[in-house]
Amino acid sequence: MLPFQNQVDRLRKYEPVCYTICLTLLRDEQSSSLAAQQLLLQLFDDSNFWKLEESKRDRYVLRAAGPICCEQMKNARYMKTS
Repeated sequence: MLPFQNQVDRLRKYEPVCYTICLTLLRDEQSSSLAAQQLLLQLFDDSNFWKLEESKRDRYVLRAAGPICCEQMKNARYMKTS
């Protein structure tokens, strides 16, 4: 595995991708920000993500964002109805 700081630096370039995907799916800035944070944390620990070629990582991020955004939508709906 990569040294911690190197891994963080490499992951930083995916922040805009993560946020854009989450914003597109959730259409809410606050929810998108939370979902993108969760997605970045998940990717940080995902050894499969780090093994991928650069060209395949964006697609992987998109697939990983789906379940996180769905969970965020459920949480947002629950908060509104409570």
